[in-house]
This record gives sequence, structure tokens and C-alpha cells, in this order.
Amino acid sequence: MAWGQTVGDFNGDGILDIAEIVGTYPNLQLQILLGNGDGTFQTGAGYSGFSSSAPLIFAADLNGDNKLDLVILEIVNSYPPLQGTVTVLLGNGDGTFRPATIYPISGALGGGALSDVNADGKLDVILSNSTDTVPSTTIMLGNGDGTFQSPIVLPIPANGSIAAEDFNNDGTLDLAIATAPGLLALLQETPLPSLSPSSLTFADLAVGTTSSLQGITLTNTNNGTGPLSISTIAIAGAAPGDFSQTNNCPPSLVVGASCQIGIKFTPTVTGVGSASLAITDNAPGSPQSVPLSGTGATPLAQLSPSSLNLGVLTVGSTSSPQLVTLVNAGSTLTISSIGINGSDASDFAESSNCGSTIAEGASCQIKVTFTPTASGARSAALTVSDNAPGSPQTVALSGTGQDFSLAPKGPATATVAPGQTATYTVVVTPGGGFNQTVDLSCTGAPAESTCTVSSSVTLDGVNPSMATVSVITTASAMA
Repeated sequence: MAWGQTVGDFNGDGILDIAEIVGTYPNLQLQILLGNGDGTFQTGAGYSGFSSSAPLIFAADLNGDNKLDLVILEIVNSYPPLQGTVTVLLGNGDGTFRPATIYPISGALGGGALSDVNADGKLDVILSNSTDTVPSTTIMLGNGDGTFQSPIVLPIPANGSIAAEDFNNDGTLDLAIATAPGLLALLQETPLPSLSPSSLTFADLAVGTTSSLQGITLTNTNNGTGPLSISTIAIAGAAPGDFSQTNNCPPSLVVGASCQIGIKFTPTVTGVGSASLAITDNAPGSPQSVPLSGTGATPLAQLSPSSLNLGVLTVGSTSSPQLVTLVNAGSTLTISSIGINGSDASDFAESSNCGSTIAEGASCQIKVTFTPTASGARSAALTVSDNAPGSPQTVALSGTGQDFSLAPKGPATATVAPGQTATYTVVVTPGGGFNQTVDLSCTGAPAESTCTVSSSVTLDGVNPSMATVSVITTASAMA
């Protein structure tokens, strides 16, 4: 029994052939009957895998190779959930066909047609397909190579046959659709918009801060045949409050025109936030949407080491710099200030290459120096104020100031024979204007020796003074 047929010259001999679905339902196959030119036919190739009791078969050149191809529309499941398929078999030009490509369709197929809907010179598939509750019209745009794009569902009720022609001679394809009430003629111009990029993901951002602007381009592509009328542009989804949009889109975009939509991300809580840009318009598949996502994160500032001792220095002298490393282990760290605080803050100084922000996983260095203004223990703290928890972060600073310094003048070592004396000159230098008398003593001489030093020196606050140190060794004894 035959269930659906079409005719065409499938083997290129100038004689019409027949392609039909035959067999006993539901085990059906596609059978090719090659014409002899005298009204009789010979059996050609057969293809299994079909099961619809009411298939529609179309013959056309889908990929521009001048060989007829087949498009077969089937109802796969006529009970909820309703399902159908669009099967494409590309012809080899000798009466045989390549392996089938199958496109699943939601809804039961009621009718269909092949035509160039968007005037790009490539055949498209037009379907009337009813879902479980709502009849609609579906368009699958052809790519010109025998493949088709994802279905575009139009909110046009259709549950029967479809014819595609230019009914009003305006150069634009129109549709005649069988509906439940009767025949509906659509004299329409169809816009086909595109959005680029198709999704936006923002870098991790501290809660409460705002990202830089990212752009989305809305274009009424040249594949469309009419103006795109824009009703609304809005943010929708799970976390619409985390995203905002601005745009320069007019109420209507002519074919080929585009406009820009800017999106910003301002996370309100930690974790992933998602939403979508939704554009309501008169195009198939409205609203058009672009998924948006971003992560609200917390910066994490870490200072190393946690404390610094800058040593013992003469009052007024400056130490070599020591380094503190600031690492951001979280989202972008914003620094408001770096400074020195504490009881002896003026004795310490800092400089850094940190700038105002530190990216996630990045670090910077802070140099700390010590210039004691008085003798004794001195202390302060390096503080970093930022947007991280626990701000300000601190590093304890310490050092010791002394009023004068001692240093040898000339060689600091000597070798002498037993019984001889090694003599050194020690320079006593005042610091910070120290102008008092310094009492000196000598301890720690080597074994078998004693050491002596001038009892005191008087400093004038500016110039160094000299003191003599003598190390007297013991004469050797006979064995």
C-alpha cells in the first residue's frame, strides 16, 4: 500500500520517476520507481525506517548540485506528547540517495511546503504543526547545502495544509494556511533579527561594585523581508536586579540596520547570578534573548609577613627597605589607602607599586623603612584599607633607636704573639644631636687576654670621637 508520493527525474535521464512511502503500517519504507518513458516503471532503491501513516514528500534541489533531493515530513507520535520529523535525503543523481538526516519537530505535522521564505536563494521548510494544546507554524531556514537551521516557531495557528506564494505581487513570499476556522492568508514581511554575541559572561566582581559596559548588537538581518518593530528591551530571569541595560535602539529597524545594547553587572550577593536580555518584537520566536551571567565574589587581602623588625639604628639614620607582599586571593581588590599608624608612626615610612586595584590572584609590594627619632624601642603598624573583609589589614612594625654608634677605625682584626698587645681605634658617632658623655667598658676578650678601653668620651652632637681599645695577651710559659 502506498502512503505518500511525489514525482521527479531522480536519475537524470529526462524521464519522470516516482518516490513513494509503501508497505504495511507501521513498518514502511521509501521506494524509488524509475520511469521507463512509456508509462511503466522499474523498481529502484528502497530505504527503510519510516513509520508515518500520512507522510508528505517533496522533491527539490536543496544543495545546488542539480540533482533532486527528497524532504519527507512524518508524524512520529500522534498522541501526547505530539512529535514529528523532517527527514532529508540528498540525491546522488542516479536514482539513489545518501543516508538520511533527521530533524525532530515538537508537535504533530499537519501540512508543509518548500519555499524560499527569506529570499536568500535557499529553500526553506514551512510546517504547520500542532503542539499538545496550541497549533502553530514552524519555519526551518535552509543553509543551501542540504541542511537546515533550528526550527523557528511562529504564533500563527495552522493545523492543515500550507501554500507559499506571492499572492499580492509585492515580491515578498506570502502564506496560505488551513486553520480550524477556515483559510488564513498571510501577506507578511518577516523580519529575522540576530543578536551578537549570543551570550554574555562577566568576570568575577566584588558584591556592590559595577562592571564595565559590555555590548550586544541587535541586527535586522538581510535575510529578513520586513522592518523589525521593537516593543520592549528588558532584563528578565532569576537575578534581573544584578544586571542593567541601556540602548540606542529605535522603535523600528529596517532590513540590514542594527543598534547597540549595553549591559552592566552589579552583583548584590555572592555566588553566580544569571538573567537574560529579552527583546520583544514582531519577529519569529519573540522574545529574542541573550543569556547573562556573572559571579558576585569577595576580595581577600593577605599581607606577608605579618610583622617586621627593622633592627637597631642610630637615631636619624635610615634602614634599608624591607618588603611586605599584598596578595589578593579573591575578586578584584580596591585599595583606598596605605599608610603607617601607631605611637611611633613618624619613625617609619612606606612606598608601594600597588595602585588603586589588584586583580584576582595578583599581588603588589610595599617597601617599609625605619628612621628612629629617639632611642629605645619604637613601634607602629603598616595599614592597608580596602574593600576586603577585615579591613584595614595590618603588619606590626618594630625597631630600636640608639643615641650613638660604635665602629672600628681601620682593621677590625689583628694577630699578635703571646705577651703582645693589639690596639684598636673605635669611632663613637653621635646620632640625632646626642651631646652627652658616654661611659665605655670592654668585655669578651679572648682566652689568655684582657681588654681595656678609654673610660669615656664626650660627644658634641655632631662630630665623632675616638676611643682606644687594647687587648693584652699573656706571655707564654716554659713547659
